[in-house]
Amino acid sequence: MNSIVLASTDTTAAARFFRVLGDPTRLRIVEALTERERTVGELVELIGQAQPRISTHLACLRHCGFVTTERRGKEIVYRLALKGFGQGAQPGRRVAEPDCRAACDLHQDRSRLGLSLLDGGDFSNRVRKAAFQDLLATGSPLAVDTLASTMGCPPDKRAVALDELDGAGRIRRDEEGRVVGSGGLSVVPDRHKIELDGREFWTWCAYDILGIFGATRSTGTAWSRSPATDATIEVHFTAGQPAPTGAVLFRPSDSLAACCTNVYEEWCPNSNLFEEQARAQTWSASHALAGSVLSLDKASQLATAEWIPLLSGGD
Repeated sequence: MNSIVLASTDTTAAARFFRVLGDPTRLRIVEALTERERTVGELVELIGQAQPRISTHLACLRHCGFVTTERRGKEIVYRLALKGFGQGAQPGRRVAEPDCRAACDLHQDRSRLGLSLLDGGDFSNRVRKAAFQDLLATGSPLAVDTLASTMGCPPDKRAVALDELDGAGRIRRDEEGRVVGSGGLSVVPDRHKIELDGREFWTWCAYDILGIFGATRSTGTAWSRSPATDATIEVHFTAGQPAPTGAVLFRPSDSLAACCTNVYEEWCPNSNLFEEQARAQTWSASHALAGSVLSLDKASQLATAEWIPLLSGGD
């Protein structure tokens, strides 16, 4: 078997060899996974970096075929996809050339998970749409039997759709299996709090806030913490429109969404409100995140257009 020997004595040379591993953090993740499979929480503790940053690097590694995932209950476990591949992160170790080709093949064949809320009217999106509308109407966890009767769908088809959506981070379920979140709207405490026409909800990310207020044309208030300072940012809405403020929104790029297998865990933690543009730019740069810093008005326009279909009557 043909092989290549890395002559350099540091990890930066290895990063140049594996172009996808162009960041030392990703090399450390690969090294950690050579020992055993790990969850995001374990990698955060081991590597000592923030969860959003670790999740972003994992999304890149998974998209390019270097790691795979397996859901176990509420946790996602990560492992190396290519047997013996992690040896490449160690200076001077031999790297199997066929493994490198396999990684490239996986990169080419990897299916993408876009950010668009409704992408074609398939059954899973019908389930997510019905769940969003029911959660918004009731403000309470949704029993799957109730959802099934509302849609008139067979239990086996419903179960497959719910598992698919949960695994992709498009809905959230509690320990009893009830749907507690869909389309970024949550009826149990989550990352961001909103008061929607006097009713209390939460959202998965800051972009959800603007989309949900805009699509429902609601009046109320949103509370979100700036990851740059940990300060609470309060935004008031009237008929779906955010009041003028200096706050901005960082929206991660669609390319990150394309790398995600779980939007809730990988894309959403990186969409946040900031006190001002400079802090958003500094934070995103420090976390190696591509994306856009948007005024609340601009973010509201974009998000509202994405959430309106969730409230429409058709598929």
